[in-house]
Amino acid sequence: MVARRILLVEDNATNIAIMTEFLTDEKFEILFAKDGQEAVAVAESGKPDLILMDINLPIVSGVDATKKIRANPNTKDIPIIALTAGIMPDQKKQALDAGCNDFHGKPIDFMLLIDLMNKYLK
Repeated sequence: MVARRILLVEDNATNIAIMTEFLTDEKFEILFAKDGQEAVAVAESGKPDLILMDINLPIVSGVDATKKIRANPNTKDIPIIALTAGIMPDQKKQALDAGCNDFHGKPIDFMLLIDLMNKYLK
């Protein structure tokens, strides 16, 4: 079976390390971006099967990066799950309105996240 390719968009080194260990244990191939601008570029060049998008990012926010990914015909159909510590209803709405398929708050519940990822990777 071919490993599913996940684009992890995260700027916090601790979160990157934890998520990398989790995704590697789950046998995913991981692409990385540390800001929204890089996420847009890697989404097109790396052809991920799913994007885990932090919302609070430097340079270009996760919301704006999602809008750019959705506007590009080559990346518009990639499932995007927003990940953020900001779990207020308006932040969730903003992420979903930008084009995220789903939303998961931080700290991450890895069992719930893998279920959510599998929902979009089928």
